[in-house]
Amino acid sequence: MMAAVGGLAFVLATTLKLEGYMGYFLPLPVVLSGMKAGPTGARKTFTATLFLLLVLLGPLQAASYVFQHGLLAVVLGAAWAWRASWAVSVPLGALAKVGGTLGGIGLACFTLHENLFAVLLNNVYSLVDQLAAFVGASGAPSPAVIVCVVGSMLVVNALLYTALMHVLYAILLGNLGHPIAVPTFVSKFLQKRQLGSQQ
Repeated sequence: MMAAVGGLAFVLATTLKLEGYMGYFLPLPVVLSGMKAGPTGARKTFTATLFLLLVLLGPLQAASYVFQHGLLAVVLGAAWAWRASWAVSVPLGALAKVGGTLGGIGLACFTLHENLFAVLLNNVYSLVDQLAAFVGASGAPSPAVIVCVVGSMLVVNALLYTALMHVLYAILLGNLGHPIAVPTFVSKFLQKRQLGSQQ
């Protein structure tokens, strides 16, 4: 049932161009399965959703689901089922998000027959070069610097995305009876929110 819900949500999100708005909620069925049945449940729901999307949308959209939402959903579902602390689950989720982003870029390169990695590196090179000229530095940035900048941008983006997912899912899963570990200041905020809603 969770696989059907996840597959239907992804089909609707891609068909109606709502993926940007529903992106945080698309991993929810896999995560819920992981919370209820452990990492095996998350993996089975993810696999069933993948095969369902293969039939409904084809291999490219199914691969897009895997890279954009599936990997992160399985990792977070397993981490939260194991009651991992946020200091463990956020980096693990960020690692899955970075892998999914790189996989998604690779998939786009395959479908568009264009080397998007080179385009990305060239754009970052131009940006770093302009910043260096602005601050008065001389010389062109080295390829190692460009790769470090791109890697840092991917990691920071993934960490922020995963941290926001933790806050959102702490509210959602807490209301469903599946609390997850969050930082102390987030748990205090959620407790104040619950007290305010009760009053």
